[in-house]
Amino acid sequence: MPTTATLSTKSLPTRSKEKGQVIIPKENSATALEVLNFKPLNNKPIRIMDSNQDHSMHRSGAANIFVKNLDKPICNGQLFDIFSAFGRIVSCTIAKDASGQSKGYGFVQFEQEEAAQNAINEMNGMLLNNKPVFVGPFIRKKERQNSLDKTMFSNVFVKNLSESTTNEDLENIFGEYGKITSAIVMREEDGKSKCFGFVNFEIPDDAARAVQELNGQKFDDKEWYVGKALKKPERELVLKKSYYQSAKETVDKDQGLNLYLKNLDDSVGDDELKELFSDFGTITSCKIMRNPDGMSKGFGFVAFSAPEEANRALKDMKGKMVRGKPLYVAPAQRKEDRRASLQARFSQVRPVAMGPGPSVGPRVPMYPPGAPGLGQQIFYGQPPPTLFPPQPGFRFQPRLIPGVQPAEAPMLNSQQPLSKKDRGCTNH
Repeated sequence: MPTTATLSTKSLPTRSKEKGQVIIPKENSATALEVLNFKPLNNKPIRIMDSNQDHSMHRSGAANIFVKNLDKPICNGQLFDIFSAFGRIVSCTIAKDASGQSKGYGFVQFEQEEAAQNAINEMNGMLLNNKPVFVGPFIRKKERQNSLDKTMFSNVFVKNLSESTTNEDLENIFGEYGKITSAIVMREEDGKSKCFGFVNFEIPDDAARAVQELNGQKFDDKEWYVGKALKKPERELVLKKSYYQSAKETVDKDQGLNLYLKNLDDSVGDDELKELFSDFGTITSCKIMRNPDGMSKGFGFVAFSAPEEANRALKDMKGKMVRGKPLYVAPAQRKEDRRASLQARFSQVRPVAMGPGPSVGPRVPMYPPGAPGLGQQIFYGQPPPTLFPPQPGFRFQPRLIPGVQPAEAPMLNSQQPLSKKDRGCTNH
């Protein structure tokens, strides 16, 4: 086990070649990284990394995330603070143009893949300075190009042909868009047309243009469908998406029919729950959620055949005592709707502002361990709303962070943008 650690320092922006190394006792390296990273040196924020770290993770692209749609004032240090709640960060960089201005995207390399995945799950779509950001896994240029190549095609599928359409007809019609290598109408064993066929172009751009121009056109009073010819795995994927879309439409249609129940006694079963709600209408499903061992989780769902039945049950059963416990009843929500509701609620409250701190000292994490609350909007320089429920008798209790002083008067429905003075940001 080495007793010293080598730290690499680099002036920002990253185009600079002003680099150096400092060897310090290993037990002090973590403190140096926390305290000095992005601190100004000769009017330039410095970037510090551990030179002894395993670079295999960085080379493989694992634990590396891509962040885009960043507000231009956000700098490297602020991005570091935002994502440090998810785990130890190896490097953090915002791309800049020749003048030193942010390009609106950047990269964060974590030490652990799990931290990177948690950051993606929690931060993708969150608001930073009132802008929704995209957070996803970093994809190398070669892999992106391969993905782009997969979207190109030269083989075209055409269906809803008249029975009289021949190979020559396809060649004549599609030949106007480019050189064709083959054109065929598919037929039964007895020669009868199956009313679909394939046309293969030499150049993919010609195939794409033919699809755009000919799809929906009428020939012999038949409206043609013209599109990319799909391979079997692609067809299966299209069918799968179609299935999920149909399922989503079914769920949307059922909105207002399903009720969510909680605070149920462990002894309450499906049959008893159905009996409790049967007076309000026709119940199409009734289920109490259970653990793998069969123990009740204390909540469940009841679905009615009509919205008015569900509304009556909601009105009359809310707060009703069942086995000595008040019943909680509410309309069931999809996961996406719950997230939107949480985001709307949190965006209405401005977090308690941070007081001035020491010019040099250990960095105070922006968020408590476990990352920001799901759906809340984040403004750099102020802690988020507390993630802990208020204690009885108090309407609001901010979580106190050591070294942070609350502002004199928290303000509601206001926003505080990122400050360039924070975390060593300078104009370039």
